[in-house]
Amino acid sequence: YNNFLIELTFADTTKPNSSLFGSADVVVSLYSTLAFERIFWGFKTIIMPLGQIDFPLTNTTFNNICAKQQQELSVKLKLALELNTEDYYKKNEIEKYVYTAYNFFK
Repeated sequence: YNNFLIELTFADTTKPNSSLFGSADVVVSLYSTLAFERIFWGFKTIIMPLGQIDFPLTNTTFNNICAKQQQELSVKLKLALELNTEDYYKKNEIEKYVYTAYNFFK
């Protein structure tokens, strides 16, 4: 983390994760259901699946928001910080995973 030239904040572990979603522009998460919750609720997320060999599946849109190495994380984080949320979702082709894409929420 010291290699990033931006201010980083770590999550407050005394609070429920979902209550912190809006407190960060972008979150970098390990392979976790929390990352998918953030994506579903429309928050910019980058997944860094350390130790996961088969995730994401090849040729899926989740490759667009996953970083497996530090350099890739730097590039994806820079892009995420430059884009607003709507453009981030469109650019990474993940807009169909947001709750507003489901008929249940319409």
